[in-house]
Amino acid sequence: MHHTRNQPNPIYKQAEADKFEVEIVNSANKAKEQGKHGIIYLPGSKEILDVVQTPGAKWAICTSAATRTYASAALKTVDLPLPAVFVTAGDVSKGKPWPEPYLLGAAKCGVDPSECVVFEDAPSGIRSGKAAGSKVVALLTSHTREAVELAGADAIVQNLSHSFQG
Repeated sequence: MHHTRNQPNPIYKQAEADKFEVEIVNSANKAKEQGKHGIIYLPGSKEILDVVQTPGAKWAICTSAATRTYASAALKTVDLPLPAVFVTAGDVSKGKPWPEPYLLGAAKCGVDPSECVVFEDAPSGIRSGKAAGSKVVALLTSHTREAVELAGADAIVQNLSHSFQG
């Protein structure tokens, strides 16, 4: 017999988390409709997606900070397509800075992690990509240059649009 008194029901907890995340997206959409900032995409996101969505290209989004519900809704909010390979918090037992998100993304793409380039804006994600054996390009969109250098990025750019410049 399994005793659950005074312990939250995991199904209820997940349903509440999903409801909360949907409400965040709904609030962001309302803000966008009112001309305020809601969920925004990083500069260069649409351009890099044009590159990676060419025939034969393999790519993934790996996030361990969001559930599939929230991440999918956030992408839809800014009119970005859902990737064929999408790794979210619920897909891994250990998120970033552990390598599992990027190892799983590479495996689902059918490629060796050493053949992957990771674009990351957080030190924990940079460490995750490096631990997976990938090259990591750090984006200076949410942390300082010093923080991303200390995390071990292979290259540093201001944002995704800079990854297209020579």
